[in-house]
Amino acid sequence: MAKILIVDDDSTVCNLTRAYLAKGGHETVVAQDGVAGLIAAFDHRPDMVLCDVNMPNLDGFGLLAALRKDGRTARTPFVFITANEDRDSLRKALRHGAEDYLVKPVKPHELNEVVSERLAQVNARQGAAEREFAETARFEGAFSLEATRTAAKRETRTGTVLYCDIRNFTTFSEILEPAEVAEMLHKFFSKACEPLLRQEGWIVEMLGDAVLAMFEPGGKDDHAGRALRAALLMVLAATKFQAWLDHRFKDRGLPPFAVGVGVHGGEVMVCDTASRDRPGPTIVGDTVNVAARLQNMTKELGWSVVASAATVAAAGQRFEREAPRTVSVRGRSAPIEIVGVTGLKPRADAREDGLAVYHDIRRAVVANNAAIRAGVAGADPAATLPRIDGYRMREKIGEGGMSSVYLAESEQDGSVQVVKIMPIVEDGDPDALQRFIHEYALVSQVKHRNVGRIYQQGFTASSAYIAMEYLPGDDLRAHIGEGLAPATALDYLLQAAAALEAVHAMGIIHRDIKPANLMLRADGSLALVDFGISKTVEANLSATQNGEIVGTPYYLSPEQVRGQPLDARTDIYSLGGVFHEMLTGRRPYGADTIDGLLAQHLSAPVPTLPVALAQLQELLDRMMAKNPADRFGSATELRRFIADLGRQPGAPGRDGLLDLDLGFDKTQPIAVRPELRASH
Repeated sequence: MAKILIVDDDSTVCNLTRAYLAKGGHETVVAQDGVAGLIAAFDHRPDMVLCDVNMPNLDGFGLLAALRKDGRTARTPFVFITANEDRDSLRKALRHGAEDYLVKPVKPHELNEVVSERLAQVNARQGAAEREFAETARFEGAFSLEATRTAAKRETRTGTVLYCDIRNFTTFSEILEPAEVAEMLHKFFSKACEPLLRQEGWIVEMLGDAVLAMFEPGGKDDHAGRALRAALLMVLAATKFQAWLDHRFKDRGLPPFAVGVGVHGGEVMVCDTASRDRPGPTIVGDTVNVAARLQNMTKELGWSVVASAATVAAAGQRFEREAPRTVSVRGRSAPIEIVGVTGLKPRADAREDGLAVYHDIRRAVVANNAAIRAGVAGADPAATLPRIDGYRMREKIGEGGMSSVYLAESEQDGSVQVVKIMPIVEDGDPDALQRFIHEYALVSQVKHRNVGRIYQQGFTASSAYIAMEYLPGDDLRAHIGEGLAPATALDYLLQAAAALEAVHAMGIIHRDIKPANLMLRADGSLALVDFGISKTVEANLSATQNGEIVGTPYYLSPEQVRGQPLDARTDIYSLGGVFHEMLTGRRPYGADTIDGLLAQHLSAPVPTLPVALAQLQELLDRMMAKNPADRFGSATELRRFIADLGRQPGAPGRDGLLDLDLGFDKTQPIAVRPELRASH
């Protein structure tokens, strides 16, 4: 039986978990917080760790990151057992490398099933790795994850990069519970990653619903061929996984399961970026960027595997392919020739059972292609996409409570825009339509580089629509998840404050400042979007005065919670919450219930920043003061404070200066890290 470490500050939970595991014959070790858990892990070398998320001294995410950075514990199975049901915690757990995520209270049979399954997977992987890497002494351990974690701090390597992503993952996350999503991901990747290891690949990172891998020269075949074989076998694993999904989640209305894989070869930089948010070495550079972009194109093209033509050529003649195309790749000045890989021709000496594998791969690619195409338009196939004069609709990309959002091409100039459409129905909510029209009336007045542009508003016989700027970059949530340097956070804060300065000057209060509403363009500039619940200062605030809470609970100002009249300072409070999250990776407040969360906005002290960020505490305090009178009176005042802070000795990023367009006294630049120059 196994030795299992239980880390939880709740003694009752620890005792129950120990009792459950004892019935299965397991030996247990208990620690009351993350620091004690880290010491126990190094002292006892457990076969598995069961851990809570919220604990004193060091939380579960910090413990997992520390274990993954150490070679002795880097591959120890880690399962979270927590009361946190939100999807952000689940995604963070998966990003850190957890094997599973259980929500309290956990039933005995559920716990024992997960423990048995994870231990069995470890044993199977170890056995497969031993067989695979014992073929020749020359390659023994050369491609193992353990060996890779001892790589140099920074070095250039040549190889082929593979990026695989699950299609329709957002829809899966919306339909399934967080624990079910974790189960689905682990079931699939436990099978899908086997081809990577069999083809002597290095699994660089597991990224929630995606995996990044690299194949280096050497081994039983060239790295390009091994990468493409692994890609096709992962597609085969995806088609076989559909049967498990249909059985496990019958009648849940899930979309078809499919993956997209991008493959590209070249030089990469191996960097030891071990941190709280990334537990080991990773790879960066143009080759990685292109592989990720090619994976994104699989949905648009309806191909399962998209590879650069040079990579397919280097892999030899055994790979069946679509006709090559020349495409532009974001982040690259020159276009690239790509190929859709559709199958693998059998070797001349292939046995009968070997031939079956090649036929299975070809059938799998066809099925996966169909699933990808079905997922592109979802419930809105091309024939039923709405028609708006002046636009060619491409696909549906989002849906809210009252409106749908589409990607469209302007027939006038060919530009890509986002069109938000709201049906007009006789028995519909007239206030909702008024708010929809009001959004255009508000934002169309603002002409500022840090505010997403709205181009036009119009009506059809059955709907109202707004055409807006298309922002292909990620929102701020993705960058917070990757970890932000203090200087980068200050730069984004300045741009967000500039956006607020512009909208407040027009008498507009946004009322829903949050990371998801701060989008990044390809050039790195930030844009404030989604004014759906905005108000003018002069507008009737009866909804707020009557106690209706609008906005996102994690960033609400105290006056929003109380249903009091609002002014520009409510946006400054919410932006302060976003700034705290940029600096720490955590929201300013958290609670098990909405009421508990709202109570913290009303009475809990402003969160204290880590000692290393103490110079920014006054800035955060003045943004998130409970009394609006104690906050910055305007976004302009906030920006001036940041400018003064940037001129102080020891300011974040003092090792380099960047002249930001603050709109005042440009002779004294803000201190920002040098690496920001290229992107802003």
